[in-house]
Amino acid sequence: MFGDNSPFAFHYGKSFGKAVYIMTYEEAVRDAELIRELEAKKERLEAWIESLKDGIKAYMSAQGETSAVLGTHKVFWTEYEMRRFDTKAFRQAHKELYGQFEVKSTVKRFSIN
Repeated sequence: MFGDNSPFAFHYGKSFGKAVYIMTYEEAVRDAELIRELEAKKERLEAWIESLKDGIKAYMSAQGETSAVLGTHKVFWTEYEMRRFDTKAFRQAHKELYGQFEVKSTVKRFSIN
């Protein structure tokens, strides 16, 4: 799918079952720039997708339908009930109990500015 010169030609890390490839500084710079470019495109695509979804929702609302067959696609826009645990309210109401079950962990965050 990707040529040898593509940034996707190598798999980095043990998760792919291969030896770890340590890239050069120039490759790291190229990949950082590529990530920024792809993330910008991703944001624009996500906004476009949401806009398209909003148009289909408006169409379905105008038809008074929660499902529709659009060409070869079945589209559903249904309401459902969801429950979640309100940790902020629980923490405020039961500070000592919350503290007994609090678990600290160390994580790494990757970001490109």
